[in-house]
Parts: sequence; structure tokens; C-alpha cells
Amino acid sequence: MIILSIGMLLIVVGAVSISFSDLCCALKLNDESQWKTLGAPVGISFADLGKTIGVYSWVLGFGYEQSHNAEIVNLGKAALKKALFAKYTMMWGCIFVVLGFFLGLFGG
Repeated sequence: MIILSIGMLLIVVGAVSISFSDLCCALKLNDESQWKTLGAPVGISFADLGKTIGVYSWVLGFGYEQSHNAEIVNLGKAALKKALFAKYTMMWGCIFVVLGFFLGLFGG
């Protein structure tokens, strides 16, 4: 049961760590067309009802590398580290949840 709890905790930590407010502000100021394409996100996933998930996917897809603005590229590289942390934290959380479920089901 503890493995299941750890898995849920990892999923929550990963989801909460998805925030790119600096990158979203830089996009709004320097590349407004890309900012609007991404859905005009605020940068905090719980504050803008999921619009930051588009930025999360854009960062993981290295979309920031196509920008002509050096600030956006640098902030994108920093955001990539946060996005990868969130991705792998949630992935390990899912693994622990599945593992905890099967251990609980088969009495391990």
C-alpha cells in the first residue's frame, strides 16, 4: 500500500511542477504570435485551466529552438529541464501505482 501512496505522491509532484511562467511572459512580450498559438497561457497549469499543457508539449518538442529570440531559447532550455523532471516524475509515479496495485491484488 505504501508503494501505491508513493506513486500517487510522485504523480501529484510531477503535475504541480508543470509551470513555465517566465517562458510564457517572455513569449507574450517577444513572440506574441507563438504565445497565441499556444493558447495564450499564463504559465501555471492550475491557474489557466490546462493551457500550460500546450507549452509543456511545445517545450518537450523543442519548439523553443525555432524562436529567433535568444531569451526565449534560453528560457526554453531551462524549461526543458523542468518539463523532463515533470515527465519522468509522473512516469515513475504511474509505474509505482501499477506496481502497488498488483502487489495489493496478489498480496505481495
